[in-house]
Amino acid sequence: SSIYAPTIWSWVFQNGSPATSTLSNPSVQWSTPGTYPVALTASNAFGNNTKTKLSYITVAGPIALPLNEGFESSVFLPLNWTPNNVYNDNIDWVRQTGVGGFGTSTACAMFDNYNVDAAGERDEIRTPKHIFTNVANATLRFDVAYARYNMYYTDTLEVKLSTNCGFTWTSIYLKGGTALSTSPDLAANTFTPTNAQWRTDSVDISLLTAGQGNVM
Repeated sequence: SSIYAPTIWSWVFQNGSPATSTLSNPSVQWSTPGTYPVALTASNAFGNNTKTKLSYITVAGPIALPLNEGFESSVFLPLNWTPNNVYNDNIDWVRQTGVGGFGTSTACAMFDNYNVDAAGERDEIRTPKHIFTNVANATLRFDVAYARYNMYYTDTLEVKLSTNCGFTWTSIYLKGGTALSTSPDLAANTFTPTNAQWRTDSVDISLLTAGQGNVM
């Protein structure tokens, strides 16, 4: 973010598309994996200032399947996963230990809307890009645990899929409120799910991913 209320932004993105922009928050794509610098000149009526960040953007190439992540590593987000903190604030997904889905999982990704009470917050976790070139049939499965606060305070989980590095997205899963819930409402304290309060949801993504070389 820029301070002192700039009115003009001038970005330079090496090898990016677009390579330059005058938007305050531009969206840029890189077609070749690598690490790239970014430069910004912010201006207002009193002058301008330029900041250049070297080795600031890292673009990774697509990797082979399977996609299998239990958030067991202390490094969060996992390697090659990326956050999208929509409001650029200190509220985001976190790694929670001591609870997990089915099997031997002991950790999960959690959005703690009980303690942060972030009305309207929309934060994303993006997987690495994966290669589906020789895959005809594909299913996405994930474990979810959720409890509403009450009928007036409720959350929604959406899963989107992109085949063009996040330029456009298709919604493949959208549940909120009681449809998302795996437990009765809980207002007394933070929801800590038991093993029985997890559910595995599945989405057939074959039509969207078949033959694709770059799937997020």
